Amino acid sequence: MKIAGMLAVLLLVIATHQAEAQRQKPLRPMTKEEGHKLILYALKQCEGFPTASPELVLCIQAVNMRVMKLWNAGQTPSFLK
Repeated sequence: MKIAGMLAVLLLVIATHQAEAQRQKPLRPMTKEEGHKLILYALKQCEGFPTASPELVLCIQAVNMRVMKLWNAGQTPSFLK
């Protein structure tokens, strides 16, 4: 029940974020190498969560959203330099 509530809130936040992103300028493209580095960074940030758990998925999505917000604003995170 607790996880279902967390997922509902996450979906609401994602939907709001996507609607806002569509109104903004086009997204900044990312190369395959940069995307791979982002995945590895997210996995490293979420090391403490059990494998294939909903918590791990939520953590990875949160890291990805945080980094992509900076990326699309024109800022390059240090791990991508």
